[in-house]
Amino acid sequence: VAGYYARQIADDRLNGQRVSGNRFASAAVGPVIAYNMPDCKCSVKFKAQFSVFTRNSLAPNAAYLFFNKAFN
Repeated sequence: VAGYYARQIADDRLNGQRVSGNRFASAAVGPVIAYNMPDCKCSVKFKAQFSVFTRNSLAPNAAYLFFNKAFN
């Protein structure tokens, strides 16, 4: 399981003036599946993240596919 929580800590500014009440916050969580292949010194990882909380933001769901290869 993997995820993230992000939060804006400073107010937005418009023409040098603070705009309060618009701070961003977001959290997502989801599964991770990884497969290591030692013969080729590489790995494949799939990660999905589902939005569980948002404030002043989009609520995206995302999927990632990673491939890693060592060249030494």
